[in-house]
Order: sequence, then structure tokens, then C-alpha cells
Amino acid sequence: MSLTEVLAAALALPAEERAELVRGLTQVADQPAPAAPLPIGVPIYGRGKGKVLYMAPDFDAPLEDLREYME
Repeated sequence: MSLTEVLAAALALPAEERAELVRGLTQVADQPAPAAPLPIGVPIYGRGKGKVLYMAPDFDAPLEDLREYME
């Protein structure tokens, strides 16, 4: 169906149905466009935000295995 045919069919609707069609189209037009997906493999600041679910309380503690190198 071409755009001309769609517009002709919309203009042929009764006034109440045409108003309902306009309200529905307005609601669709007011919705934000979906965001473009992020490219894969390209480093983007903040891409990993929220992905770390758990971090041990002693995460920053010095490792016993490396103590001799720290002295």
C-alpha cells in the first residue's frame, strides 16, 4: 500500500476514528527513538558500569605471595 493510498484511507474515516488515529500516531511520534547499539570491540568509557556484582572486602589488601617483593 502506498503512502497516497494510506492517506486517502485515513481521510475517508469518520471524524471520531480520524481523531483516534491522530491521537495514536501522536503518542507513537512522542516516544524517543531507540538508542543505537554500542559497537562491539571498541573501548567506550563506562561500558562495564554495573557489571561487577561482588568484590571481596580484602580486594585491595597486599597479597602474601608478593610480600618479599614489597619490602
